[in-house]
Amino acid sequence: MRAAGEFDKAIAAYKSVLETTPDNNEVMASLGLSLVALGTSVEPANKEQLQEGLNYMQKYADTVAILPTDSKQVQEFKQSVKDTVEYLKTEQKLKAQAPPKATGRKKP
Repeated sequence: MRAAGEFDKAIAAYKSVLETTPDNNEVMASLGLSLVALGTSVEPANKEQLQEGLNYMQKYADTVAILPTDSKQVQEFKQSVKDTVEYLKTEQKLKAQAPPKATGRKKP
């Protein structure tokens, strides 16, 4: 959905996944990229969405290394997250904050 530009749907799907696997760094990074893409799709940019995106991507950017053994697609994804975090910090003057904790699904 993110690759197709359906950012609202992608954001909802990633947040749903985080309810059951709140420490999934790849999902957090993908959610962050989707939020930033949606936030920059309007003029002026939606700073709240940019901030939320940065919050989700920061841990991934700090802990994931780009490895020569990674596929080209994985290397590009990792670099995209790192570049986006850097852009948000330098160009948008944002600072990462802890993302909200998922509450998990309630049992019936």
